[in-house]
Amino acid sequence: MNKRILLTFAAVAFLAIVLNLRAPVGGGGAVIISPGGGGAGGQAGSQNLTNWSNVATNSVQFTNASLFLLSTNNGSALTNLNASNLASGTVPGARLPLLTNSITATFDGGGAVLATNVTRVLSVQDNSTITGFTMTTDVSSLTVVEVMRFTYDQYDAGSTHPAIGDKITASLPPTIGPSLFKTNVASVATWSANLTNGNYIAFRTITNSAATWITLTLKVEHTP
Repeated sequence: MNKRILLTFAAVAFLAIVLNLRAPVGGGGAVIISPGGGGAGGQAGSQNLTNWSNVATNSVQFTNASLFLLSTNNGSALTNLNASNLASGTVPGARLPLLTNSITATFDGGGAVLATNVTRVLSVQDNSTITGFTMTTDVSSLTVVEVMRFTYDQYDAGSTHPAIGDKITASLPPTIGPSLFKTNVASVATWSANLTNGNYIAFRTITNSAATWITLTLKVEHTP
């Protein structure tokens, strides 16, 4: 059902920019806009609203309220937009879903008890923050694995990097107690947990009493 809605000049200018509406150029009197092929708004000789010369002295009316009521000035009522039409601009990180990932290191002793000071090195592919970790072993074992961070340029196969001085775990490295074979830690608030794309992470066995394999997974969240 068509309705007539009087809009102020400011509202018309806003809709003109956002919706790129077109309307006929006329002399005096009210200007009628009717979206679609028919009606006054579909007449030939139309031009973009932003080019009107006498809009301040004319009454402007829209004959199809359903189209224009979708926008409530701030666009909050536009709920069915296709994101594939976003050709430019930046969507704020707060508007995106939380992206999670993981970084996993595996130690395999080939059936023998793993020695200490065994190191695995992995690259970081994105800016992220470590939020927790899970570690498992094949048997009950007192096992401690240190986590270290350094840059590609610093890496020299252990001559100076990675080294214990690169550790990010403060005094709380991933640890499994002597009668256990798993641990899950949901928060690492004391760690230096921020990772940057291009960083490297090293995992090193510090203590291991019985395990022949160890898997340590760091839980990470993408940083916008």
